Amino acid sequence: MPHSSTPANAPDVTDIMPAGDRPALTVAEHSERPKRRRKYPPEKIIHALRETRGMIALAARALGCERNTIYDAAKRFPSVRRAIEDQRELSLDRAELGLLKAVQDGEGWATCFFLKTQGRGRGYIERQELTGPNGGPIQLEAVRLAEDFRGRILRLLSQDAGESHASPPRALPRDAGGTPL
Repeated sequence: MPHSSTPANAPDVTDIMPAGDRPALTVAEHSERPKRRRKYPPEKIIHALRETRGMIALAARALGCERNTIYDAAKRFPSVRRAIEDQRELSLDRAELGLLKAVQDGEGWATCFFLKTQGRGRGYIERQELTGPNGGPIQLEAVRLAEDFRGRILRLLSQDAGESHASPPRALPRDAGGTPL
């Protein structure tokens, strides 16, 4: 007899549901149903991924399913996720081998790319240094404006602190266009 977490005298949840809302199967009937066979089991998905070198869209087309089927399987099954990662690693290895072959064949673009990406520790790097006037630091206009604004507010606050509390607050000074300074 299957183990049940509800007491024997407890009513089935479907007994208290309106007739139109009842599920086609009760909880007990549902648990006795045979497990549904997956149309795309992980083994089949992994095989398709290996055949297509990890290209998910191609694997989905080969299986006759949507890409989301493979993405969902990768979320549910670590073996599918590992197969995708393994195929991507193999593709990266193939690309690196192709790049090294191009370097060996004397392709200038390949040598330049390899040194820029792999030779950084030896000083092969492209960068530009920007400096301010006379080689000094760069000061951005927004920083200067913020500092000016902060100074104006502090001056206004210190002026207001010297006045009595009975007087109404002073309006902020405005420029010719009416914008507060």
